[in-house]
Amino acid sequence: MPFFLRHYWTIADEIIVQDCGSTDATCDIVRASGAMVIPTGTWGMDEKRRRDESHEFVNGAKGYTKWVIAVDADEFVLGDFDRAFADADRLGADVLHTTGWTMTGEGFPVDDGRQIYEIRNQGFRGGADKPCVCRAGAQFLWSAGRHFIETQETRVMHPLLHLLHFRYMGYAYTKERNDKNWANSPNKLTAHTCSPDYRGAHSAHSAGE
Repeated sequence: MPFFLRHYWTIADEIIVQDCGSTDATCDIVRASGAMVIPTGTWGMDEKRRRDESHEFVNGAKGYTKWVIAVDADEFVLGDFDRAFADADRLGADVLHTTGWTMTGEGFPVDDGRQIYEIRNQGFRGGADKPCVCRAGAQFLWSAGRHFIETQETRVMHPLLHLLHFRYMGYAYTKERNDKNWANSPNKLTAHTCSPDYRGAHSAHSAGE
């Protein structure tokens, strides 16, 4: 969370964290930075409900701000926002699609005051594309996980915005994270990427033993 806040305070006027049941110091860290915490009705890995809450947030921001970046805490969007927003206004686009990069490393990085992408700057293209920069009030529907848009009524633009997804921090870290997410999932059928038996994308095995 300190990495997340450090990055987004360089580009955002306001940060609102939707907390879905953290039991550590997350909320204290968020508030100490000047950001806001909104407890949600969702606990754990209910992706569909988290998606719906994100929709409610994007729609509710109309008249309050112009653009919303809706991401998870391990997702960092970078790029030329001024150019992207100007192009979106010119083209009438409501959603900006980011180019995803899966970042890698061995173990969780030590916070030495730098941005996380200055400490961990290795990764590979793919696995994290996300239409997550949205015009406030835009009407559309994400899929669960928010990596795809299910309805096509809105216009999506592909500007030079990049999303760095810090998920694969070695086998041990990835396994611990997936085990925790699996235990907190209310629906085991929809959380197969965290299943102890799963060996595909996002699994600890794909992070390397």
